[in-house]
Amino acid sequence: MKLDSCKLFDGLFLQHPKDPLLSKLVLVLFILFILLTWLVPCYMGQSIYPQVTLKQGILRGRPMRTEDDKEFFGFLGIPYAKPPIGPLRFKQPVPHPGWSGLADAWTYKASCPQLDTRGVDTGNEDCLYLNVYTPSVERTPFNNFLYPVMVFIGAGTFETGDSSLYGPQKIMDKGIVLVTFNHRIGLLGFLSSDDESASGNWGLYDQLLVLQWIKSNIESFSGDPSSVTIFGQGAGAASVFFHLISPLSKGLFHKAILESGSGLCDWALQSDPWDYAVQIGQRLRCPITPRDTLIECLRVVPTLDLLRAQSNGKILGEYPIKTVPVVEKGTTNRFLPQDPWQLLTSGIVNRVPVLIGYNTQETLFFYPEIEQAFREESGRAHEKLTSDFLDCCTPFKGRSKERVVPLILYEYFNKMDPFNSTQVASRFIDLSTDALFISCIDETVRILWELNLPVYLYIFDYRGQNSMVERIISKALIPVDTGPSHGDELFYIFDMKLGTSRNQPFRDKKVSQRITSLWTDFAKFGYAPRTVTPEYPRWNKFNTNHPTALYIGGSLGNISFTKTREAQFWSKNLKNLSGINPHMLARIRQARPLYKTLAWTMIGVSLSLLIMVILLLSILFYQRRSSSFRAGLQNGSSHTPTGSSGLY
Repeated sequence: MKLDSCKLFDGLFLQHPKDPLLSKLVLVLFILFILLTWLVPCYMGQSIYPQVTLKQGILRGRPMRTEDDKEFFGFLGIPYAKPPIGPLRFKQPVPHPGWSGLADAWTYKASCPQLDTRGVDTGNEDCLYLNVYTPSVERTPFNNFLYPVMVFIGAGTFETGDSSLYGPQKIMDKGIVLVTFNHRIGLLGFLSSDDESASGNWGLYDQLLVLQWIKSNIESFSGDPSSVTIFGQGAGAASVFFHLISPLSKGLFHKAILESGSGLCDWALQSDPWDYAVQIGQRLRCPITPRDTLIECLRVVPTLDLLRAQSNGKILGEYPIKTVPVVEKGTTNRFLPQDPWQLLTSGIVNRVPVLIGYNTQETLFFYPEIEQAFREESGRAHEKLTSDFLDCCTPFKGRSKERVVPLILYEYFNKMDPFNSTQVASRFIDLSTDALFISCIDETVRILWELNLPVYLYIFDYRGQNSMVERIISKALIPVDTGPSHGDELFYIFDMKLGTSRNQPFRDKKVSQRITSLWTDFAKFGYAPRTVTPEYPRWNKFNTNHPTALYIGGSLGNISFTKTREAQFWSKNLKNLSGINPHMLARIRQARPLYKTLAWTMIGVSLSLLIMVILLLSILFYQRRSSSFRAGLQNGSSHTPTGSSGLY
């Protein structure tokens, strides 16, 4: 049966012709019905799928929900740079020109090229995308509130990383705008020819472009461009440090959080980038000289070949890590113009509050190598591990290594049963954690304190349901009394998208609530907690005269920092005893090209002198022979017998 809308209309309003008031009421209700039918879906469409307008174009995001079931919005896979492919490989990023029309920002984009834990290549060179999460994009003259912005720089030893791993569901309960992103890693992110051909630090320049993009665009997402906190873990923490000292990053952020890393760590800076570039060129059969020819050859090498080349030469687990930042040479307006230690100690630093710390057993990721060493050399595993560790992860080589080995063995393995695998593992984890993380973090906080920067130190010591180290080894093979490993705190800040992630019990959720509250309070106010309570004690600034740290475990509390001796054993004592003055390392690295030039000059001069000496000796020898020959002729003619002429 066909419904005639006109008859329906007549029926509604002509049914009671003698009651005009009722007819008017029905008319008003009918109009309201039509308005609700058409306007509500339109309004809901804008609310559920919010839109923002940028200089690049229009974006449409999608709704998401926090762990506490609050709504927020995600804008995923926003391009911030042109794909760094072809002629743009090994060059600074070029801002993305934008798009036409409306673009749906609903899905994550590919990570940058890398090898996963199984050695399988993943990702794509077209990877320079970012994600923005915001509580709201609706701004009116009556509601113009802007949220503090937190920018996370991912972990991964400068060789791996994927922004899609860091789910925002935990931290978005705290009233902030969160930005995550991909940047170039490995050779594609950090190859350097140590001159203007390829100055390096491409991954850091990607990060810089993200911060510039945020300054220009984040207000469209209800983010406050005058309240930006950068935070990172591991290699991401070292990156945060480099932004602290880079003149190019000035004014782009206002607080900094460094989790388990610093630019002063030995693993965070490549001391001889040209030597490493030569190794890569030889592996891939590229011409080594001139340098620009090597770079042009590597620019067209398939991505997988580059990944395989950078994975060669590992000694202990993922170490050594050679695709890392460098001090740039041969260019102007450089991101890292001098050695980090020199820049920091000379006071060249972006003066912002700093929160920094470490996990108590960072290097549990060495456990597979510890077990292998114990199987191969039971009773001497600690000696092999120490030797391999010095080769892969420290500046101690050759004679300097010979000098420090006995000191290290005595410091960490004295009065220990060398056949007890648990003892060997525990002490080697202490050794490597002190050397790789605690020593450089200790040095960083002390220098920042001397520069009068507000700096807050934490120690994370909670082992919960999830652990990063369980991605590479079964929990059954790890001692049950171990503490948190490198990256474990991330499970309490983000909803980590890893196959090993498990649902958190109540105690884990409390730790998560505390650490996200501390981190976001710091982002909002420059200190934490905002309000002191029995659960959230006052977090004292670091003071080198009375060093303290906030202990983050099953509860929170201020404790004395007791690792000073171990930290300085690595950062000062060993380097002094081995002949490596820690305060001269930066100058040596900075002056190395000059020393090489002088050395080759001296060699050239010496060879020239040697050639001149040989020529002079040859001339003298020739002259003496000529003189002897002439003298012989003269003597021979004066003593010839008188009758000798009759022989002819």
